Amino acid sequence: LVALIRHWILAGTRIISDGWAAYGQLPNIDGGIYMHDVVVHDAYFVDPVDRTIHTNNVENMWMRAKRQLKRNFGTSRDLFPTYLSEFVWRQRVEEREDFYSPANPAMGGCDHFLDSSQVDSPSP
Repeated sequence: LVALIRHWILAGTRIISDGWAAYGQLPNIDGGIYMHDVVVHDAYFVDPVDRTIHTNNVENMWMRAKRQLKRNFGTSRDLFPTYLSEFVWRQRVEEREDFYSPANPAMGGCDHFLDSSQVDSPSP
């Protein structure tokens, strides 16, 4: 677990987890380079003192991912990371109303495909 955290999570990141015992070592990794808050679901789902400490967002995302991936009949175990990455990407795109705007740099300079004035008429 520690190796995965070091690899995927930036130093200084605030990690909010449930009360799983394996997470207990998070504050000690590399001298405390991660902030760690815990939500003990047996006691509460949102910290009564600090309402920003909860796991609702990640649990909601995981619930929607499982639901979507189950709909894809024949989901391959080998391709699961790819399916999950696509799901997360699509969730982020849906949140951006301007994603398909020609002015959006994420379109990768493809705005010329959306400009019909640049299309040549077919020759007679």
